Amino acid sequence: MTSEFVRELKRGIAAAQQALDDAGEEEAEGHRERLAELREIAHQNDVDLREPDR
Repeated sequence: MTSEFVRELKRGIAAAQQALDDAGEEEAEGHRERLAELREIAHQNDVDLREPDR
């Protein structure tokens, strides 16, 4: 796993979280699902989401 992969994954998670925060009730479920998918990918690849990008 490359550091670029980790950076892009974390960027995607941040974007999904922001979209969820900005979403109305009708849109929120889709954003929640996407955020969960990205977090699962991070988990499967042993990416520590608490660790800052390098």
